Amino acid sequence: MGASAALASAIHGCNTKTSNQLVTKSSSSTEKTEIAPKIIIGHWPVSASLSFYLALEKGYFKQAGLNVDANKLPGAQQVVEGLIAGRVQGSAAIGSSNLALGEILQPGLFKIIASNPSNIQNVVDEIIVAKDSPIQTIDDLKGKKFGTGPGPQNQALAKGILEKIGIDNPQVIQLETKQHIPAIAAFSALLVIVFNSAYGVIHATKNRILAAKVMGANRFQIFKDVLFWESLPQTFIGLRTGISLALVIAIVAEMFIGTETGLGKRIIDAQQVLNVKDMYASILITGILGYALNAVFLLIEKQFIHWSGK
Repeated sequence: MGASAALASAIHGCNTKTSNQLVTKSSSSTEKTEIAPKIIIGHWPVSASLSFYLALEKGYFKQAGLNVDANKLPGAQQVVEGLIAGRVQGSAAIGSSNLALGEILQPGLFKIIASNPSNIQNVVDEIIVAKDSPIQTIDDLKGKKFGTGPGPQNQALAKGILEKIGIDNPQVIQLETKQHIPAIAAFSALLVIVFNSAYGVIHATKNRILAAKVMGANRFQIFKDVLFWESLPQTFIGLRTGISLALVIAIVAEMFIGTETGLGKRIIDAQQVLNVKDMYASILITGILGYALNAVFLLIEKQFIHWSGK
């Protein structure tokens, strides 16, 4: 907790006065005193921020006379951008490379009070095993395989830590997230397509359904020869909407969930190193790709569903 509390008062914005006032009463008189200025701390969901979460929830900042508020951000780069823009006044955890880029952009902006909230007495790094695993100590991990987040830096860091604690030649495997991204995008698109198809079936022309019944068609024949064709125009609307949604979700997932390749990773990598040309070029390519996919589906729809709207 001490490290995070110290970091909370480390940045330039902490000296900004606020108009909030607190009235305190004593037995002799009533006087107005200004409360401590609000300190907005940017944080992102990593174990290094655990002590900050605890300090905030347990009220340790208030006990120390600090008026601290939390602002959750997707990553370290966004925390640095918030610090530069003045939206946040401190960080509970941050990447050293991101901090270095911020220092280049605005020299002298940052003051580091604590460089790591983890020490011998307060450890926030951990090795996670299955709930029913017999592994209880570090020695039990020898000869086992370890999984880490994607990226060679995570793999190298994990190997170095494991070797340091006495595990020779540790087997560290990167847990890739490539399959997660298509799954998330496909699920999102599927919902849109299903709802649009259902809408097309529900709003099928009643006269055509009644005509099929009069001619003796059974339920399967009505579905095959009437409802299926009646719902196709709405289904294609769902396809066009779904493909656009899937593209957006895939790009965002590549940016924040993590992957080794993809336009989303290219965008976020360019942003982190302040490569504006590459970043906007990737965004432009994404827009062109979305427009092209929509145009292809429109062309197919006009070519094969000529009865749409009739």
